[in-house]
Amino acid sequence: MYNEIIEFGITAVDFKTKEILESESIIVKPKFSEISVFCTELTTINQELIDTQGVSFEQACDILRNKYKSEKRIWTSWGKYDYNQIEKDCNLRGVKFPMGRDHYNLKPLFSFKHGLKMDLGVDTALKHLNMEFEGTHHRGVDDSINIARILKTMF
Repeated sequence: MYNEIIEFGITAVDFKTKEILESESIIVKPKFSEISVFCTELTTINQELIDTQGVSFEQACDILRNKYKSEKRIWTSWGKYDYNQIEKDCNLRGVKFPMGRDHYNLKPLFSFKHGLKMDLGVDTALKHLNMEFEGTHHRGVDDSINIARILKTMF
């Protein structure tokens, strides 16, 4: 088994208005692994969802490039895991990295802005802002929406 991306959670935010423009879950069929019970319990993504809605990693990268113009945008994540995993999956498959050169890890920026000595997880950062997590933890689309909600408070 190999850790592979099984979902790209995308939330587009208008930087000027701070409004969420669009959100999407792109379900990705793993190439080298099967969906484990642990993974389903963590994300709610199961084999049936993969079989009915999943696209190849290459197709998912094409959606990012074509629909979201990902190579021309600033993109963010909460921590470095997602960035590193996308890079690993691209290298493993010989696929061009779909994101632009401008990536910001919001986790340490949030800590710096709030004078915190430790970096917080998304849920704890929301609680720090007196907000509740919306959706399912570890679902890419829900994580991205909640990160966008945090982002809106940072600028």
